[in-house]
Amino acid sequence: MSYHYPEVASTAIHILIEADSEKLLAIAISVAPQVGDSLGQAIARFLKQQPRDFTQANRLLNLIPQSSVVLAQAAVLLTQQALRGLPADPSDFQKSNERARLLNKLSNRLSDVGSRSAALSAIKEAVRIRRALAEQAPEEFEPDLAKSLNNLSNCLSAMGSRSAALSAIKEAVRIRRALAERAPEEFEPDLAKSLNNLSNQLSDVGDSAAALDAIEEAVRMYRPLAVRSSDTFEPDLAMSLNNLSNRLSDVGDSAAALAAIEEAVKIYQRLAERSPAAILILKHLYCSQSV
Repeated sequence: MSYHYPEVASTAIHILIEADSEKLLAIAISVAPQVGDSLGQAIARFLKQQPRDFTQANRLLNLIPQSSVVLAQAAVLLTQQALRGLPADPSDFQKSNERARLLNKLSNRLSDVGSRSAALSAIKEAVRIRRALAEQAPEEFEPDLAKSLNNLSNCLSAMGSRSAALSAIKEAVRIRRALAERAPEEFEPDLAKSLNNLSNQLSDVGDSAAALDAIEEAVRMYRPLAVRSSDTFEPDLAMSLNNLSNRLSDVGDSAAALAAIEEAVKIYQRLAERSPAAILILKHLYCSQSV
């Protein structure tokens, strides 16, 4: 019923969740991606009228996919409600890190709904908290600081602050490189991700040679990772090869750029055989890439 009659399902479920049943609200969130925007908007309206406490909000947030258009506004509201329900206690490292985690998540969710300025404010606060934590206990909190710096770079770039975005991602790479030297299996995937972002930021400021160096290093890291765990890392390898193709094109190496994008397309073709969702990415590569 929910798939074929989205408006009827949305109205019915909205009436039910107004009874303030956590179970029914969880069910509504679970089916919203199939039902569509009408139910997503109904859930957001309900959450505005009936805010959740910290525990409830966190539980419901875990039901929402990392990227969901239908539930984007609901995700923002739940993250804000979780933050409001979390007592601020700078002396409690774990509570402070949880606040930073939620701010990091809030920044991503605000970006999803186009609130770039608010997203930047949230991630700046997350970085401030995690930097203070990392100064006190670097081994425990430096990985989280690097994650927030990576996201800060993306937010700054989206706002057009290219120099600041480059500084943030360079710091993230420095931290993750040191972590990967101590524990490569645990941290090399994160380093490769940040190198990919570093390449993009270097390209944005016109440093084509350094951008090429960064993406070549990312590709070198992803190759053995994709061999060990193809389902996990082949998409990352393909995306890095796509970026490598762009960077090679930037420096005028059309033949190598073509070889890189052809390898990326072959990977996406394999992925598409296992997962139809990969076809959308494959179409994007075919339509947007010019070498």
